Amino acid sequence: MRNRMSYQNFNVAVYCPVGDVNRMTDFQKFEEKFRLLTDHVKIGRVYLECYRSEEWCTKEHLLEVKDYFESRGIATSGGITTCADSNKEGFASLCYSTPKDEETLRKAVALNAEVFDEFIFDDFYFLNCRCPACIEKKGNRTWFEFRLAEKKRITEDIVIKTAKEINPAVNVIVKYPQWYDSFNEEGYDLEMEPAMVDSIYTGTETRNPKYTQQHIPKYLSYFIMRYFENAAPGRNLGGWFDPYECTYNLTSYLEQGYLTLFGKAKEVTLFSLGSLLNDPAYRTFCAALEQMFADADELLDKLGNPIGVAAYRPANARGENNIHNYLGMCGIPFDPCLRYPEQAEVIFLSEGAAEDKEIIKKMQRSLFNGAQIIVTSGFVRRLGSAFGEFVNVTYSTRKALVSRYADSKDNGINICGCYSGDAPVLIPQMEYCTNDVWELAAG
Repeated sequence: MRNRMSYQNFNVAVYCPVGDVNRMTDFQKFEEKFRLLTDHVKIGRVYLECYRSEEWCTKEHLLEVKDYFESRGIATSGGITTCADSNKEGFASLCYSTPKDEETLRKAVALNAEVFDEFIFDDFYFLNCRCPACIEKKGNRTWFEFRLAEKKRITEDIVIKTAKEINPAVNVIVKYPQWYDSFNEEGYDLEMEPAMVDSIYTGTETRNPKYTQQHIPKYLSYFIMRYFENAAPGRNLGGWFDPYECTYNLTSYLEQGYLTLFGKAKEVTLFSLGSLLNDPAYRTFCAALEQMFADADELLDKLGNPIGVAAYRPANARGENNIHNYLGMCGIPFDPCLRYPEQAEVIFLSEGAAEDKEIIKKMQRSLFNGAQIIVTSGFVRRLGSAFGEFVNVTYSTRKALVSRYADSKDNGINICGCYSGDAPVLIPQMEYCTNDVWELAAG
């Protein structure tokens, strides 16, 4: 039932954390409360979680809840959140250097494979433990190297092996979080992992871009859908967002949904059932979703495939966090690529692209084929003297605080005009050689 659609162009699902699942004991009372959502949104699937932060749901109760939803024509899938004790500071992953937590993962996978034909990992399937056992096991490797190796091991030896032995046809889904700029440091690998699991899912949460820990521009909800589609073509099953820190403006909540769908999501998952039904801060969001989904459904079959400037960002790249999403908010559309876009006519390279050891040769081929390449100051800084292969520009340690700007209308021979910004901006000063390089815009 994976290809079902509750709307004409997409399906809507809701994720039920294990606490919500365990509280479903009186189905008549739950039905009355569930209507707060279903009176406005066509729910086609529920994800029923069996484990989170040391709380479990029994197999018997999972089957009971599964039967309840399926009797109402709603498809069911399993779910796991690999959190450790929720009383620890911040979000704590399980520690796979200990037999206890390895067994927790194995038990949760087995339970899902026994009850469901597919299950999803919530986006805590990362590693951030630095306990003595992890430090000893890491040895002389960097945390990045250690965690990628550990993630590969547990995914192959525990998750895939356990799930397929119990249910060979089970669809194993890893949902990736929206903080892709830090993936490699916590064990996520967009090259390795999507090749091991059956499907992936995309976190498109942006919330309040100014007053939250991550400061994510809204454009991410679109950009990341396209980026992850490139990571696993045809196997990126949907986008997932939540209402948290969106009470300052209801539109900010709905924008996550619009942009997720414009990124061509096949399914949208609402997190979480308990928050939307029980939290007074979010209960009104259900009614607002009705119009948003109706509007999007009316538009989607009239749209073609997303296009934009080819933005190359290799898996495990670092640097200039969220620069694509910031420029996207300025109106520049991007087509994100994990692999170098050899055929693109315009290519955007930010600092992360310099992680590619073959980037110089690839750029040379593109330029000789007539492509235009746009690079950031961070990219120039990371390449260092190697960038001199292309143009005599270097990154200096000096900064400039600018609020007025000028441009050139004759390809850099003259700078003219004066445009004022709303506020001063601190920029790095780039050094170049006059008459070897022409300045088209100035601060």
